[in-house]
Amino acid sequence: MSRSPNFARRLVAVIGGVLLVVASVAFITIPYALGAHPGEAVVMGANQPYFHAS
Repeated sequence: MSRSPNFARRLVAVIGGVLLVVASVAFITIPYALGAHPGEAVVMGANQPYFHAS
């Protein structure tokens, strides 16, 4: 019976660690891929100089 609490603690620690890694990667890669944080207003062509073909 003494193995059960130890196993439960290890299981919770491993799951928590994996969730921390996944959340960290998601919060870094998603804004990088989108070019901004989700929900922010993005001005189209803000990084490009203004060009008009007239």
